[in-house]
Amino acid sequence: MCLDEEALSEDFPRLETGKAFGILLLALCECGLSHGIETLVSNYEPHLARVYRRAGLAVEEVGRAHGYGRSPVCCGIFEVSEEVRTRMQQALGVAAPLYAGYRPRKNAASEPVRISA
Repeated sequence: MCLDEEALSEDFPRLETGKAFGILLLALCECGLSHGIETLVSNYEPHLARVYRRAGLAVEEVGRAHGYGRSPVCCGIFEVSEEVRTRMQQALGVAAPLYAGYRPRKNAASEPVRISA
């Protein structure tokens, strides 16, 4: 995911880039929850781990490659859950859902499983 820093500074001059990125991650979490996604895998540069932590998001680094530019490229796994969403909302100071289609996840054990024949 990327942000257009120039457009961000024009449209939201008081919003820091790191917080804007965190808000984008929160919306992604809500979208994932609404569509049954439990885990996200992403490539990122090491300095972004700090941005993730500030947004209340924990990343499990599962790999790192060197030689593709000035910085290593990391591969990380992110949990998508209501607990993560709540932690992110608190860290970012966001009260209401951001993703228009957000629906709280139901308990998966109570949902019927459909199997094709």
